[in-house]
Amino acid sequence: MKTTLFLTNRNTLAKIAAICITIILIAILFTQISLEDITQTLRQINPVFLLAGFLLYVGCYLFRTLRFYYLLNEEISVRELFPIICLHNLINQILPAKTGELSYIYLIKKIHDRTIGEGIATLFLARMFDVISISVLFLVSFIFVLPSLTTNRGVVYTVIIILGVFIGILFLFLYKARFCLKIVSAFLSFIHAGTTKTGDFILRKGAETIPVLERARSGGKYSYLVLFGLSLCIWGALYSFTIVLVIAMNIHLSLPAMIFACSFGFMTAILPVQGIGNFGTFEAGWTAGFLSVGLPAELAISTGFSYHIINLLFNVLLGVYGYFSINRAGLKRSAGTNE
Repeated sequence: MKTTLFLTNRNTLAKIAAICITIILIAILFTQISLEDITQTLRQINPVFLLAGFLLYVGCYLFRTLRFYYLLNEEISVRELFPIICLHNLINQILPAKTGELSYIYLIKKIHDRTIGEGIATLFLARMFDVISISVLFLVSFIFVLPSLTTNRGVVYTVIIILGVFIGILFLFLYKARFCLKIVSAFLSFIHAGTTKTGDFILRKGAETIPVLERARSGGKYSYLVLFGLSLCIWGALYSFTIVLVIAMNIHLSLPAMIFACSFGFMTAILPVQGIGNFGTFEAGWTAGFLSVGLPAELAISTGFSYHIINLLFNVLLGVYGYFSINRAGLKRSAGTNE
């Protein structure tokens, strides 16, 4: 009972924190720009660039679907997975504190009867390779832009160290999952939560997760290379989409500088607590990145909000498609069962 109450209070605090972060960061950013700056930036974008950007964005979703198809042992078709990925990404962007990630686990369990442990494991692996891919692209671009950075390089070095530690923790969990579960079990016992419903649930789902992680780890000589390659394709499509919009918003920088600057915005997704819809946190990261390569603050902030609005619009379009596609497939299954 106490553990359940603790988790409920924690979720409530996370939502309150997300609202506060959104309000504070947006208020700070709007001391530098006006709403008119954002609308002016959006108006200047050529619809051809928007269409090209949307196609690249759909490509990103297709590669995400292929990665989960591979992670789920090729047992659910790409056609069936694509709507789930569309809806999952919309929910994940809107809900605070990464709670939207749970929608993927829920959807593949409800629709395809996969275990919660399998959902957790495949999602963990996907996010692990996301972090690795962003880190690789960030570090490569950093090498090219290092001589021309206009802000304190110490901040960038700090980001690199944090990424390195984060990746190290992910690999520890991947290769020593059983050991990590023992630590969790010992901690739950220490706080007298091991025998509660919540504690028992965590341990059972942890035990379900481990075999899937081990299967992926030993799934073949090229298992991780395939996952890494698909992840690079995902982020290659997403960075290309972003660069198309950056150029459409009249920002003219070198390709490495754009990749480097965009990475700061993308890395805000790693944060455990974000603004509502990632508003505020994304723009803060985007602005920091573009300021470091010499863009004026007003332009960096207004393009950050403009990009985020377009990104959210594309998310909504694909998410709505995913929702109706899943419902239509569910109705067909129900009709088939009743016949």
